[in-house]
Amino acid sequence: SPVAAAPSAPAEWRISVHKVAGTTLGVDVDASDGETLVVDDVHDGLIKEWNLANPTMEVRVGDRIVEINGKRGDPSELAQVCIGDVQLDMLISRSAGPAS
Repeated sequence: SPVAAAPSAPAEWRISVHKVAGTTLGVDVDASDGETLVVDDVHDGLIKEWNLANPTMEVRVGDRIVEINGKRGDPSELAQVCIGDVQLDMLISRSAGPAS
């Protein structure tokens, strides 16, 4: 019998990147939802390196950065953590549904 479609709950997973001098995350984000950072673009940087090393947990355009180092719910605070902290442990969320 056919497998039922998965429920529409978003997939969530954690990634961890370590910044060293001269490195950047390499993502453009949109904070307009007021709670998360939505990935608008992935270019050269730590996130792209993570994606190459972890293809089953890659971060894509449209994914949401929900939490960084235990902080969540405020995009400006998330952005400050990205700037100020060296070790970044992030919770990523991807909405269910067809890939756009």
